[in-house]
Amino acid sequence: MRNKLFKIVLVMLSVVFVASCSKKMPEISEDEKTYVGNYLEDSFKDIDISKDGRLEKNDVDKIAANFNKPYDYNGEEVINSLDTFFYGESFASPQDITLKNFVANFPSKTLDPEKDKSQIDELKKQNPNALKQTRDDAKILKVNKNLVDAVLLKYANITSDNVKNKGNVVYLEDDNSYYVMENDEDWAFEPAVCKINSKEIILEDDIKSELKLEQKNGKFFIKSFELSPNACCE
Repeated sequence: MRNKLFKIVLVMLSVVFVASCSKKMPEISEDEKTYVGNYLEDSFKDIDISKDGRLEKNDVDKIAANFNKPYDYNGEEVINSLDTFFYGESFASPQDITLKNFVANFPSKTLDPEKDKSQIDELKKQNPNALKQTRDDAKILKVNKNLVDAVLLKYANITSDNVKNKGNVVYLEDDNSYYVMENDEDWAFEPAVCKINSKEIILEDDIKSELKLEQKNGKFFIKSFELSPNACCE
């Protein structure tokens, strides 16, 4: 009887484990799938990371080519999906990103202050502080939540539901969209150094900002990002 119970417990734990590890990619368009891309896997394609140490410059250049490059999304130049994670702040894990800053980096539809006034008024009722203008020409952006979740799953193995800091974001279930004010500044991260150890991959830019990646089952995920104190002076 005890052995039978033990086997049942093992089966239940296995089911829970599989369910927790298998996160389904949300439904998005073909254009959005192309936008999500495969930047981290492409970064390390044909690069030997089996040994601890620093990679050679030519390998680092191959990795860097996938960062900080514009993406043509339906004729509009936008930040590529990997670069959405970098907006002038550190995070100990992807769950600690500021969702507003992250979402505002995405391909979006801009609300018109006059034509969309009634919708904007309703959004402000939900969260009066979320859509306060930081400057006169600041725009309100509408972003597909499924696209946000697809990028987070691809590069961080989480969804926006797992993000802790959801301040200054309005979510409408009716159209499954996030509404945020646009970001005031553009930020970027471009690796200049790559260090390999048994636990993680560490990328540094030329001002010593540090991105840590982890590899699981052949896939690469963002682990943390530490913005250099020198970033404010660049």
